Amino acid sequence: MVGSLINQIINQFNETIFDGYIILEIDKYPKIIHLEDNLLDILGYSREELIGKDGYKLIQGKFKDKTREEASKNELKPFAIGVVGKSGEEYSIEITGKNISIDKKNYRIYGVKLIDGEELQKELLLKILEEDPNFIQIIDENYNIVYINKHPVDRDITGTSILQLMSEENIPLFKNKIDNIFKTKQTDNLFLKSRDGVDFYNQLVPIIIKDRVQQVIQYSIDISEMETLKINMKEERFYYQQLLDSIPDIIITVNSDLEIMEWMGAAERIHGYTKEEILGKHVNILYHKHKKIQNDIAIIGLIREDDRNKSVDITAVNKAGKTQIINIKISNLFNNEGDHIAMIIIGRDVTKIREEENKMNRLREKMQHRAKLESLGILAGGVAHDFNNLFLNILGNASLIKNMSNSDEITELIDEIITVTRQSAELSNLMLSLSGKSQLKIVTLQINDIINEIKTFIVSSIPKRIELIFELQKDLPLVNADVGQLNQLIINLITNASEAIKEKGEIFVRTGKCRIDNKQAVCIEVTDTGIGMSKETIKRIFDPFYSSKKIGRGLGLSIVDTNVHKMGGSIRVESEINKGSSFFVKIPVSDELIADHTLEKGFEYKPINMNVLICDDEQFVLDVLYRMLQKFNSNEIVSVKSGIECYTEYKKHPDKYEVIILDLSMPGELDGKQTATKILEINKKQKILFTSGYTVSEIEDFIQKDNIDFIQKPYDINSFYQIFNKFNM
Repeated sequence: MVGSLINQIINQFNETIFDGYIILEIDKYPKIIHLEDNLLDILGYSREELIGKDGYKLIQGKFKDKTREEASKNELKPFAIGVVGKSGEEYSIEITGKNISIDKKNYRIYGVKLIDGEELQKELLLKILEEDPNFIQIIDENYNIVYINKHPVDRDITGTSILQLMSEENIPLFKNKIDNIFKTKQTDNLFLKSRDGVDFYNQLVPIIIKDRVQQVIQYSIDISEMETLKINMKEERFYYQQLLDSIPDIIITVNSDLEIMEWMGAAERIHGYTKEEILGKHVNILYHKHKKIQNDIAIIGLIREDDRNKSVDITAVNKAGKTQIINIKISNLFNNEGDHIAMIIIGRDVTKIREEENKMNRLREKMQHRAKLESLGILAGGVAHDFNNLFLNILGNASLIKNMSNSDEITELIDEIITVTRQSAELSNLMLSLSGKSQLKIVTLQINDIINEIKTFIVSSIPKRIELIFELQKDLPLVNADVGQLNQLIINLITNASEAIKEKGEIFVRTGKCRIDNKQAVCIEVTDTGIGMSKETIKRIFDPFYSSKKIGRGLGLSIVDTNVHKMGGSIRVESEINKGSSFFVKIPVSDELIADHTLEKGFEYKPINMNVLICDDEQFVLDVLYRMLQKFNSNEIVSVKSGIECYTEYKKHPDKYEVIILDLSMPGELDGKQTATKILEINKKQKILFTSGYTVSEIEDFIQKDNIDFIQKPYDINSFYQIFNKFNM
């Protein structure tokens, strides 16, 4: 039955298309009997909360009288009002009403259209301007009239110069005032006489958008007749208040005790307090509770300096509890005797601006951080390359001695040399990773196996006064990681832990199962009983070049952090002063079930008979390569020390050499890559083995070919033989 009634009412009201309908029963009081779902959704109420309730409950206070007045007229005339949702949020709507009688009952139906809030404010403001009894003009920087609420002559003067309306003697002063407002953004006033002799008092108010004066409002009051002075000041203030409230800035007047006297502009919109709630309150009601002292200092400083162009940021909190950053300027007001009576505070909400500035600052810091890493990388890459050449000499000769030795004791010593050299080479490759010239060699491994392999080396590298305790959980899942980087990660964490222990102490190395991003992971924990770290140190502990030690270089933990993230893991630190530190590293579990990281096994060398041309700028590298080749190759071996020599020798004997071993990084006119390019121009099928202290990334385009290969320094005879033997197949 109710549905049928509502349909009858709506069918009688089909003047236009609306976003929804509201129907009131108006016999006793305007009781809501129908409200459509889309309007309920917008306002946030349920149907039960509104049906049967007073219809004016939804209307903002300042629009209630207007709504009653229009209802009494019963005209099909749309008008704009503001309504309030359940959450307190305000909405702008346009309503068209009609009174309808059905079965001796009276109803009023409103067709509702949602309108843009800014358009409503513009409409209301224009209506206020048009109804104002005085002249209101909006002027651009060229003194042209952009808007005028009433024309002083019998033609439209919009777009023409306002100077034509005033007497000649007033024009220079007026132009100076306008020009100054566009520069200073300050309100001003002056008395002017029109060309027909009428005197006006003029208030000049800048319209500021995006921190720039766009236009100036000229509010002109005719003071030539006494009747003008009898204007109702209360009404005048209301209209003027509307103009001020359209300004996007906060305007507050406070007395000498900092009590709020005026609350204008965007103050209510930004802070959330109405005039009734705020007037008479101390200005610190707007302060953030933890920033009261800082805000007082900032405001007192502005008052003392009395510089209208200077501003400061204060931290405020609006009525809803939201933190805001407000940039304020203060102007002191004095009476005729020079006594300080009040201050005008003009504020602008710069919260979003400061957030963007903070983002830019963080981005700038990241860029500086990256520049530091790039500088470090250039240095580290060169040093690592030179180290790898030296390690090649040690590792190559040691592996040759091991092959020649029949003594178990000597073999054991040689194995220790080889192990330490490989670990040193892994450190060198970590330096290459800083330069961007290293590639991870990801294998599937058991973390406990890695720790056990380097346990002897770790124990021997820390002071005897420190006890190293290993608590390794059995049957851990496998992970995917780079062996060298994982070794160095563990060594760095334990080394840092030992340096934090000044006297006797303990270091616990633990492994176990954990989770990372809701996935299975393996955790490595290194905990010490050392001196601990402050919160400030913890914040910067992984920054390159930062060190809490007097002789530290600030690279160890930075490398650890980099390597952990390269393996898809995470690292976290917990520490307190004098209570030690704990580092927790998490590495995701591998999908593989079998580890492919195993100890190298020996094998026999099969004889190779090929002529070989070796090119390297270091004589000790040439020597160790020569000795390795002699171990399994019986043909001619020729050594040269530059790219030019290599190219010249090959050009003389292009059919002589089956294989060329070419160092990638050589000084001089031709480096390894350039030398290879010229050789391949002579014979594109020539077999070339590149070797370098850097990685293969520099010649990836070359090694796609079947006759080109690469081996990274350092390497022992076994690794060298496996690569070289490919050319014999």
